Amino acid sequence: MGRGRLVDRLRSPSLAAIAVTVLLAVLVALGGLALERRHDRAVNELSRHWNPAQDTVSRLDDAIADARAACLVGPPGQALAEEAHYRLVVHLPDLRRQVAISATVTAAVTEFDRIAADWFAAGSPSTVGTYSGHCEPALTDEPPAQAPQYPEVHGRLSVVGTLLRGEVERAQHEVAQSGTAILWYVLALCVAVLVATAVGARLIDRRVLMPLGTISEQLRLADDRRAEDRHVDPGVAEAGLYALPVPASARPPGPVARLAQEADGVRARLRHSQRQARRGEEALLQNGPCVRGVHRALTVRGRPGPGVAAASEVAAADGLIAGDYLGVLALPGGATAVFLGDVSGHGVESGLLAVRLKSVVDSALRAGLGPAAAVLGAWHSLEHEYGPEPGREPGSEPGPEQERFTTLVVAVLDPAGGLLHWVNAGHEEPFLLRAGGAVERLAPCGPLVHPVLAPDPDDWRPRSTPFSPGDLLVLCTDGLTEGRGGLDDFGEHRVTEVLAALAGRTPAEAVHALLAAVDEFGIDWDRDDVSVLAATLLPAAG
Repeated sequence: MGRGRLVDRLRSPSLAAIAVTVLLAVLVALGGLALERRHDRAVNELSRHWNPAQDTVSRLDDAIADARAACLVGPPGQALAEEAHYRLVVHLPDLRRQVAISATVTAAVTEFDRIAADWFAAGSPSTVGTYSGHCEPALTDEPPAQAPQYPEVHGRLSVVGTLLRGEVERAQHEVAQSGTAILWYVLALCVAVLVATAVGARLIDRRVLMPLGTISEQLRLADDRRAEDRHVDPGVAEAGLYALPVPASARPPGPVARLAQEADGVRARLRHSQRQARRGEEALLQNGPCVRGVHRALTVRGRPGPGVAAASEVAAADGLIAGDYLGVLALPGGATAVFLGDVSGHGVESGLLAVRLKSVVDSALRAGLGPAAAVLGAWHSLEHEYGPEPGREPGSEPGPEQERFTTLVVAVLDPAGGLLHWVNAGHEEPFLLRAGGAVERLAPCGPLVHPVLAPDPDDWRPRSTPFSPGDLLVLCTDGLTEGRGGLDDFGEHRVTEVLAALAGRTPAEAVHALLAAVDEFGIDWDRDDVSVLAATLLPAAG
C-alpha cells in the first residue's frame, strides 16, 4: 500500500469515527476506575476509621465521666476510678489507630491523652483525698495549678469529637459526591453505547448494506438486458421469474427499527441504573447506623443485681456483627442471671438471628420463668422459623433447619443462698475459678438448641453448685478455645492456665487477660466470633 493511499484511509470519516469511539471508550473506562477508587476510599474511611473512632470517643467520654463521679464520692469510688482508668488505657490506642489518617485529629487525641494522664495522676487511687480538687472547679477555692480539672479534660475530648464529626461529614459528603459522579458515569457510559451503536449502524449501512444494494441494482439491470436479448418482457422479470435482491432504496427499515429498539432499551437501562444508584446511596447512608445498632443489641449486657460484678467482650469475625449474644440482668429476689449463646455461622444473617434469640432469652428471664424456660423459648423461636415444613420428613432434602442452630448457657448467681444455678444447652463448658485457684468445669445439661431436635422433659434441667465471694464464673464461646494459631488450637488447657493465675482478680481483668492471651497466641480472628463473659460475687459490705 502506498503512502498516499494510507494517508487517504486515515483521513476517511469512518476511520475517524472509529478512532473517536475508541478514544471515548478508553476515557470512560479510566474515569470509571478513578470514580470507583475514590468511592471505595471514602467508604473505607467512613466505615473503618471515623465511625469506629466516634464509638471509641463515646466510650472514653463514659470513662472520664465515671472517673469524675468516682473522685466526687472520694474513697468509696476507688474501684470505679480504677475501672475508668483501665478503660481509658484500653481504648486510647484504638482511637490513635483509627484517627491515624488525619494529622489534625491525631494531634488532638495526643493532647487529650496528655491532659487525661495528668488528671488521673493527680487523682490516682493512691491519693484519693485529692480527688475533690480535680472534679469541679467549684469544689475547691484554689485547686493545684499544675493539675488539670474535669472541664479541661472533657473539653479536650469534645475537641476530638468535634474534629471527628467534621471528618465524618466530610467523608459522607465525599461518598455522596462520588455516588453522584458514578451516576453521571453510568449516564456517560450509556451515551457512549448509543454513540457506538449509531456509529456501528452507520458503518454497516455504508460498508455492507449500500454496496450490496448497489450490486443488487446492477444485477437487476443486467438481468433486464438479458431478458431483452431473450425477448422476455422486463415486467415479467420484475414480477419474479428472474428475481434478484431488492435494491437498497426499497429495503424495509429493519436495521433502523432494531436501532430504535436498542435505544429504548438503553433508556430503560439508564432509568434502572439511576434508581439503583439512588438506592445504593441511600443504603450506604443507612448501613453504618444499622450495623452499630445490631452490634450494640448483641453486646450490651445490662446491669447485674446487688452483690454481683460482671464484665464481657465480643470480637466479631466479620465487621461489627457477631453470631454470639450475651446478657446480664438483675432478677427479682436479688439474684443475677447471665447468659451467653453462639449461633451457627457468623456475619449479618447469624447476627440478626442472635438478636432475636437474645430478646427471647432476656424476656423469659425477666418474667421469672427460670433458665430452663429461657432455653426452651429459644428452641421454640428456632423451631417456628426453621423447623421442618409440614409434610416433609426431616433430613429428606436440604433445608434451612440443617443450617441454623444455637448453643446456649444460662447461669443464675444467688448471693443470698451462696449458690450458682446453670443450664448448659450444648455450649462450651463454662469455667469456674475458685477463690483458692482451682479451676472447675460446668457440665452440659442437654443437647444444643436445634429446630429439628425436639427436647425431652429431662433435657436442660438446671444444676447447682456452691458459689461464694472470690469465686469467678467465666463463660466463653468455642471461638476462644478453638481459635487456631498456626497449626494448633488455643485449647481449653491454655484457658485453664490463664484463669488459674487470676485468683482474686475482677471479672474485667479476667476478660482482658483471656483476650490478651489469645491475641498473643496469634489466633486467626477472622475464623470465628470470640466472646467472653465473667461474673463474681462481691464481698459483703462491712
